[in-house]
Amino acid sequence: MVLAQTATAEQSNEITAMPEVLALLDLRGATVSIGAMGCQREIAQQILDGGDHDLLGLNGNQGTLHKDAQLFFAQPPLGATLQTDEDVDKGHGRIEIRRRDVTSEIAWLQEQHAWPGV
Repeated sequence: MVLAQTATAEQSNEITAMPEVLALLDLRGATVSIGAMGCQREIAQQILDGGDHDLLGLNGNQGTLHKDAQLFFAQPPLGATLQTDEDVDKGHGRIEIRRRDVTSEIAWLQEQHAWPGV
């Protein structure tokens, strides 16, 4: 479902357009899910300021944050609690395994990266 869209200027991109689109929507109490391109501090802060919750994709576009998250989940600190969920799908001649590791122990994220809402 598409809730809003906007055209971007020739010298612009999705990162600069996202705040404009978010400003158009009343998402109070909603969980806003955005792919890795939208994983920007300013966008996260705008979502939280609007009374929303964020779920942002993370990949190499956030350099040290991505590396630190990979290290955390690869070797969780002593006493850290992880919940893991995994789905296995077969189709189109292949097997796809999707794994999600979740933790609420992310104070280190705020301390090291000053990420909004953590």
